[in-house]
Amino acid sequence: MSHHFVALELVLQSKSATEDKTFAINKHRMYNNCVLQLLKAIARFDESEFKVNQAWVISALSQLILCDDRNVRMYVSQIYNDHVNELLLRK
Repeated sequence: MSHHFVALELVLQSKSATEDKTFAINKHRMYNNCVLQLLKAIARFDESEFKVNQAWVISALSQLILCDDRNVRMYVSQIYNDHVNELLLRK
């Protein structure tokens, strides 16, 4: 899902987009809501939940870092600060 979301952002930023802009904008909004709900849930993970899911979560977060949406970046930053940075410091 995060890959599609970032790809849609690239389409919207492209000056020579072949996809209909209105369709892409609507599709981006739909993904934006899903991504935000997912990030809100991940932000509430406790340490054990995060460890169990860290492989796919970190992969998704690394793609979402490129996102232009302020709310998405805010949650990504929060999750990195609360969970990922701590994992990196322990190693």
